[in-house]
Amino acid sequence: MDTSETYINMCNKAEEIQANWKPKEWDYIYGERDYEKQVLVLSGYCTDSGFYGAELEEEHHGKRDIVGVISPIWLPRQDQLQEMLDYKYTMSPVKELARWLENLHAEEYLSKLDWSCEQLWMVFVMEKLHNKSWDGETWTR
Repeated sequence: MDTSETYINMCNKAEEIQANWKPKEWDYIYGERDYEKQVLVLSGYCTDSGFYGAELEEEHHGKRDIVGVISPIWLPRQDQLQEMLDYKYTMSPVKELARWLENLHAEEYLSKLDWSCEQLWMVFVMEKLHNKSWDGETWTR
């Protein structure tokens, strides 16, 4: 799982993805807790040490809040990014990504970048669903 500064920045600026996020157990987030910015995993377990991550709490209208974390940023895992594409078959998003990379002349394009799998899938999802590209600092149309 990518928890790099680059991926956190990409996720933070992917407003469309953040707006559609419904917190669930085992989601990765980045936020401030105990006066420290950190990556946390959401869980339903509450412990004094926080070993099991940040706690989710049920609200009255079914909305789930994250307890004790200021300004959480969701860091989607690769499988979550693939699910956003809503394909019927498991291999469909992988095939679609391969076609997309071929059209970009991937070798030349990717050789200039040092992307993790999550970063690559985030770029693909943002382009496919929101017609936006990553310029190294922000998402642009």
